[in-house]
Amino acid sequence: VGPTDGGFCAVPGSHKSNFPVPPALGDLADEELNQYVVQPEMAPGDVLIFSEATLHGTLPWTADHQRRAVIYRMAPATSAYGRGYHPWPEKYTEGMTDAQRAVMEAPYHPRMNRPYVGPDGECVQAKAREQFKVEFDEKVFGTKYF
Repeated sequence: VGPTDGGFCAVPGSHKSNFPVPPALGDLADEELNQYVVQPEMAPGDVLIFSEATLHGTLPWTADHQRRAVIYRMAPATSAYGRGYHPWPEKYTEGMTDAQRAVMEAPYHPRMNRPYVGPDGECVQAKAREQFKVEFDEKVFGTKYF
């Protein structure tokens, strides 16, 4: 991604701010504030790690090539995301091993029957959650993730 291609942008250090974001910064309407918005240049295969508390967004995409992104969220198991995730379409996971499918699972706590990859690279099933709890969550929330 070049310096004028658009895409991901952020305000470095904003995750430490105790002040509200000026509205003019949100829509890039103020040239003086725009100097704080950074669009990192990245080469294919580069990885960008940032706190989700950092003020971030996207600039209009202007490059000739297609934009692609992969998002991974990491959090302690006690505050893992739940609900709101939809399962991958079967065509995306066809032919994957159980370990590969485990990596593709949405983030949720292992106590929710989440499979994971063990030290040997094989898929491990967590201790099964009580069936009545699974049925309750599926009935109430419509998903196994909560």
